[in-house]
Amino acid sequence: MKIINNNNLPIIYIFTRFSIYDPNSKGFNLIHDKNYQEKLFSKQRLDKKFYIFKTLCLPHILEQEYTNWRWYIFISPKLPLYYKCQLIEMIKLYPQINIQEVLHFKEFLSFTNNIVNNQNNYITVRLDDDDGLSLEFLDLLCSYSKHKNSIVSFPYGTKVCLNNHNKLIYGKKMHQKNNAFGMAGINFNIFNAGNHCYVHRQYRVIYDMTPNMYYVFCDEMTDTKRKF
Repeated sequence: MKIINNNNLPIIYIFTRFSIYDPNSKGFNLIHDKNYQEKLFSKQRLDKKFYIFKTLCLPHILEQEYTNWRWYIFISPKLPLYYKCQLIEMIKLYPQINIQEVLHFKEFLSFTNNIVNNQNNYITVRLDDDDGLSLEFLDLLCSYSKHKNSIVSFPYGTKVCLNNHNKLIYGKKMHQKNNAFGMAGINFNIFNAGNHCYVHRQYRVIYDMTPNMYYVFCDEMTDTKRKF
C-alpha cells in the first residue's frame, strides 16, 4: 500500500471505537446490561467481532482508492491480552494504523481532538469495528473537503451478515439519513457533533446519494441488534 503525502490533499482521519469499556456512559445499549463488562469482553462476542473486523472492516480500508488517511483504533485496557495481540498482529504492517488505549469515552474524545488540533485541511470519519466502507468512499469524501464545518452523510448502503459457513452474505439495501456508518466532519472532529441522529439540528449536512457506500453488519451481538 502506497502512502501519499501531499499538502494539497486533506488528511482523512478514521476513528474507530473497539469495545471501549465505560460503565458511566449511556450511549450504547450493552452498557445497560447488568453483566456489561462480562458480555463486552466475552469470547463469543469478541471472536465474532474480530472475524468481521478482519474480513470486512480492515480490508475495506486497506484497499481504498484514496490513500492519504490515518486510522486510529481505540481499545480498552481491559481488552483481554489475547485479543489485543491479535489486533496488533493484524495491523503491524500498516504504519497508517494506530492502536490507542483509552480508559473511557471522555478520554477517547480528548485524544481525537488532540489529533486534529492546529490542522486546517482534514476530514474525520466515524467507523464501527464491524462495518465496512465502499472502496470509493474516501476518494468521494475528499471531493467535499472545501465545505468546512459541514457534515457528510451517505444514506445508501448494504446489509451484511454471516451464513452458517461463516461467510459474508451481502443482502438488503439500506437507506438511512444521518446514520453513523462513515459519517464525516469536514475540518472538525465528527464526534464533537454528538448524537449522529440529530446532527442536522446544528450543522449543515450534505447528503451524498451514491449507492452502496457502506456495509453494515447485522447480528444479535451488535449493540443495536441489527436485523438482516
